Amino acid sequence: MSKTLKTVIIAVVCFGLIVTIVPLSVFSARGNLKKVSLPDGFEEKLSSDVFDNTADVRIMSSNLLVHYESWGGLPAKPRAKQYVEILNSYKPDVVGIQELCDEWYCCVNNNLPEGYKMLYPFTTGAFVRMTAMLYNADTLDVVENGNFAYKEKDNPRLRRVVWAVFEVKATGKQFAVTNTHFDLLRESREEELTAVMHSQADELIEFVNSIADEYNCPVFSVGDFNTMEDTAFTNPVDIPEIYNKLAQNFTDCKFNCENKDSKTVESSPVLDGDTLIFGANDGCIYTVDIHTGDLLKKYSVGSAVLGEVCVTKDKIYAASFDGYAVCFNK
Repeated sequence: MSKTLKTVIIAVVCFGLIVTIVPLSVFSARGNLKKVSLPDGFEEKLSSDVFDNTADVRIMSSNLLVHYESWGGLPAKPRAKQYVEILNSYKPDVVGIQELCDEWYCCVNNNLPEGYKMLYPFTTGAFVRMTAMLYNADTLDVVENGNFAYKEKDNPRLRRVVWAVFEVKATGKQFAVTNTHFDLLRESREEELTAVMHSQADELIEFVNSIADEYNCPVFSVGDFNTMEDTAFTNPVDIPEIYNKLAQNFTDCKFNCENKDSKTVESSPVLDGDTLIFGANDGCIYTVDIHTGDLLKKYSVGSAVLGEVCVTKDKIYAASFDGYAVCFNK
């Protein structure tokens, strides 16, 4: 072997070691959370009875908020320590992640609970995709998966869909999950970005329907949609018309789940003598004694009650979010 060839081989080997070892060292250092402490009382708040692990599948969505100051973000490590602790405590089967910047990637991927894997965190280059997905490989097998950027978007790293069809190892049942991050409405660009968000919603709906048809399984769509239902507290930037489009094609789980950790009152209460009557987003109407605060009755509607109820001498009327008018005897 000639001296020149040996030199070339040594140079190539050295270069390979450098491009391998240096990124791994940086990844390890940036993701090291050993010296980061949890806030006082944080572990106590993660009580096991908040979300009992009795469901067939546990799906979680989380916008991590990048650490960029220009985006209003804070340093990732203190928040990542708490986030990893939540994953360790609740053990979700699938997690949709938005705003996964490079520092967050190092922190999360370097401290994943045992058995967890991440789908599509990288582009073909060195950039971290900011919309990704975690899944628990101990409980799930991946049947098929993929990702794509929206046709209309401001940033392909953010505005994309990551998806997977899973099979539950214990039961053999299949389900799919999509995770996404829509554009958002910005001042002075309302008309332009409204059209972009409609395009993204249409593209997502079409894709979800195609997955449901192809695999004949339920599809759960999680993400940061930058929209919310139209209530008395909804701001214009929350563009409820996008929410309405999604709600016409999908079911918002917060309105039909049986077990909730919290509920909010979105409608104005009605005073009926000594009784306060109001609807809530948990799909119930409540009557409360104004003097004692005691709950008098609870009426189950089955879908969120976001508007003011109508009260007569012996009846309570309300409109539910799923499009029905309901009536109860007092």
